[in-house]
Amino acid sequence: MHGLGHQYQGFDVRYNYIAYNDAEYRNIISAFGVQLNFTTNIVFGNRAQCIVNASVLEKVVAYY
Repeated sequence: MHGLGHQYQGFDVRYNYIAYNDAEYRNIISAFGVQLNFTTNIVFGNRAQCIVNASVLEKVVAYY
């Protein structure tokens, strides 16, 4: 998945199961310059140069 844009664009990636990808020298998930809601996803057993490569404004909230 690859997303490009500017800071006023955004998208939601929720409730997904991303598993067993073999991307070797690429990224599994890339997001540059967009607002990204990447909550409640399961990312498991992937192999890549970088699993999640994001260059966005982050608001991280951890629920315990």
